[in-house]
Amino acid sequence: MSSAAIAGTIAGAAYAGTAAATMQFVYGFIIVEPETFIKLVDEDEGLVLYCRKKRFLRGTVYIYVSNYRGFYVITKSVEPISLPSSVDVIEVRI
Repeated sequence: MSSAAIAGTIAGAAYAGTAAATMQFVYGFIIVEPETFIKLVDEDEGLVLYCRKKRFLRGTVYIYVSNYRGFYVITKSVEPISLPSSVDVIEVRI
């Protein structure tokens, strides 16, 4: 996957992440809570991309994206998520 494709995925996740609830399907992304995200990536042992997005007067939000069985799964959190050591993690910039 090229860096432009990765950046596009993260940008799409950032956009879709604004609608996060318990579990939603938005623009091809499955949006889940951080606890569910951790369980899914631990089961799949795949690759996780994440970015830090600074919001004016509201602090920082962390956005995480992974591929689980052909679906893009995303979550966001105001604190960094502790991911399993079996998962490869890459920080990207948007």
